[in-house]
This record gives sequence, C-alpha cells and structure tokens, in this order.
Amino acid sequence: MEGLPEFWRRLLILLRRNRFDRDLQEEMQAHLKMQAEENRAAGMEAEEARYAARRQFGNMTLLQELSRDTWGWGSLERLAQDLKYVLRVLTKNPGFTTVTLLTLALGIGANTAIFSVLHAVLLAPLPYPEPDRLAVLFGASRFGNRIMMSAPDASDLRAQTTVFEDIAVAGYSVSDLAGPGEPERIAGSRITPNLFPVLGVQPIAGRGLQSADDHPAAPPVVVLSHALWQRRFGG
Repeated sequence: MEGLPEFWRRLLILLRRNRFDRDLQEEMQAHLKMQAEENRAAGMEAEEARYAARRQFGNMTLLQELSRDTWGWGSLERLAQDLKYVLRVLTKNPGFTTVTLLTLALGIGANTAIFSVLHAVLLAPLPYPEPDRLAVLFGASRFGNRIMMSAPDASDLRAQTTVFEDIAVAGYSVSDLAGPGEPERIAGSRITPNLFPVLGVQPIAGRGLQSADDHPAAPPVVVLSHALWQRRFGG
C-alpha cells in the first residue's frame, strides 16, 4: 500500500470498501475493549467500564465518517447515496418525475438559448482582424439620448483627436429592391467609404467604396452582401 500512488490507493479502498469498513469496525471495537479493560483495572464495574470507554472513545459514527473521508472518496460516496435516494423517490412518483424532467428540460433549454445570444452579442470576439482595437462611438441628442454619430461629426472628431487611427460611420437603412422577380424590402447600412478599411476587410469580388464615392455629385454605389448576391444576382 505504501508504494502505491495516492490516486490508486484511494481507488483500491473505494473498490474494497466493505472490507475496509469491516477492518475499521474491528479496530474500533478492539480500542473500546482495551479502554474498557483499563477502566476495569482502575476499579470500575464491567458495565460502567464499557459505558465509560464509549464516552472516552467519542462518537463512533462520526469517527467512521472521518476515517472514510481520509481513506477514500467521501464526497463521491455521499453523492452516490444522494443520487440513489433521488432515483428511489422519482421511481415511486412517476407523475412528479415527468413534471420535474420537463421543468429541467425547459430551464436548461432557456438557459442555453440565453447564453447563446449573450455569447454571440457580448462575449464572442468580433469577426474582424484585431477586434480588440475596435470601438463603437455614439453621439448624443440635446435631451441626452444616445444617437448615431453623423458623418460631419465623425469628420470633425477625426480632425481633432489622435486617440483613434481612423473613424468610420455606419447607419441603419431600409431600401426597396426592384427588378427581375418580386420587389423586396431589404435592410442595409449607409456607410462612409473608409468603413471596410477600418474593419480590416475587403469585398470578395469587385471593389469597395472609395473616397470619390462620398462626393455629393457621385453616382450611388452599393456593396452587396454575399447572401443577397447569391439570391438575387446569380452570384
């Protein structure tokens, strides 16, 4: 036993638990007997000597539990006992068991869905190169409400600060797409030409926006999403 690693020693004790329990009981009884004999030798009656030995020895049940914790896997054993008790209760009450399982399933499903959303929105890094260097800026209305920053405000901020390497603007937009097939209302963004360089991405086909596209007299330019390109333009 002394040469075995601690893990294997504990595993051996767990597998031979009944044998070690018997050995523990015998050892404790031997100590009680020896203490009772010492009490008899001190002049006590036999019954009084046995009671005194038990008081001197202490709580045998507690000592057994402490010994099991020292020897083996006390926490795992208690967990196994709790699971056995729960299974017995559940098998005796099938209706309660069904309600419990459904409640657990709904709770786990709801928590999984919430965590998936939180992970995608708050925890997962942005799908761009060096996402830790990106920041989102907002403007403020005269009432103190948060609003999207306008392109002129972004241009002024870009000229007045050295904190940011560059500042781009993107705002939500909805447009009507007509042409072959059914007309479709699609969501998009109105952006400044430097948004893609700021994010560190490039279109997979065609060109991105250029500074000349931001001129008031320039013709409208659109960068299609991959999904829309595939669905409506035969990409």
